[in-house]
Amino acid sequence: MSKLQFEILSPAGVIADLSEMESVHVRLENGQLIGIYPGHTNLIGTVAAGSVRVVSADEEKTLEIPGGILRVEKDHVRILTIV
Repeated sequence: MSKLQFEILSPAGVIADLSEMESVHVRLENGQLIGIYPGHTNLIGTVAAGSVRVVSADEEKTLEIPGGILRVEKDHVRILTIV
């Protein structure tokens, strides 16, 4: 089964670079909470300020971001933000 590669990037550099993730959960600017799993359709959206939850087989992490742009493409999840 495939896994997700997850990144949070800012002009200052890489904030998070996690591989082998099973899911990413993020709230969009319109209030919708989405779960992204391997095989998710391609997506571009605006992320609301708040928590991003990433889940792997071993652990779950919660990262705080001030909002940004979400891009999902071929099991690669990337959030561009300003920190």
